[in-house]
Amino acid sequence: MYGGDLPAALRAIKARVLLMPGETDLYFRVADNAAELPYLARAALRPIPSIWGHRAGNPAPNPADARFVRDAVRDWLAR
Repeated sequence: MYGGDLPAALRAIKARVLLMPGETDLYFRVADNAAELPYLARAALRPIPSIWGHRAGNPAPNPADARFVRDAVRDWLAR
């Protein structure tokens, strides 16, 4: 649809987007989301401050991560 034009595809997204990569995730890096952010009309970047890499935000073994995600989502939805 966008002929491989990622910025155009991102600009087409109309939904509100809360980007929440883990600060230490080596698969989905914060820098990647930061590069996408300027093309998203209604987005915010809230990296999860976690030592758990790709597993950041997993609520079972990480109550602090779960609390951060819950609070960030609540704040985002309240806007």
